[in-house]
Amino acid sequence: MHKTDETKLKISNAAFKLIQTQGFEATSVKQICEEADVAYRTFYFYFPNKESVVSTFFSHTKLYNVEDFSQLMFLDGAWNKLWKAHSIYIEKQLELGPELFAPFLISTINYPETDENVQHDSFLEMLLPLIKYAQEQGEISIKDDPTQIYFTCTQLISGLNYRWAVLKDKFEYLKEARKSLEVLYQVRDDLRMY
Repeated sequence: MHKTDETKLKISNAAFKLIQTQGFEATSVKQICEEADVAYRTFYFYFPNKESVVSTFFSHTKLYNVEDFSQLMFLDGAWNKLWKAHSIYIEKQLELGPELFAPFLISTINYPETDENVQHDSFLEMLLPLIKYAQEQGEISIKDDPTQIYFTCTQLISGLNYRWAVLKDKFEYLKEARKSLEVLYQVRDDLRMY
């Protein structure tokens, strides 16, 4: 890793630590610089503002590990496996918390190129066989191409992310995601929770 990449990552990790403990609004650029042990002007050499630091953090953060998906093998039913794959991804976001996720969502609007760094491709590869399998088993009725279904899911989850970022603890993310995905996938009635 180059020195510039190391410095950039050092700043974003310091920002993450402070934002998680004291919140985004309460964290200043000065505090981030002190935590990262860099000069104030160094911060602005790498980042135009505080929101862009959060994007850098997320571009280096895995929202799941491939090993997490090994637990899918032990589940019965195609829909259960598909839901568990989604919930693994969502639970990682919940661990990070809305205080950190909200500025990331804002940064993806202001700097759309940063969203490309988040791991959509590897999650797509993981989900496609699960969607196909659930279709073949008749546990979901949606007939669209699995790739198209995946991209529709990402839009749905994105909308839920915004609601969660705004409503915070008043929003039961996993419950709302499950309900929404059951409708989207057209899950067989006997398998639905909601």
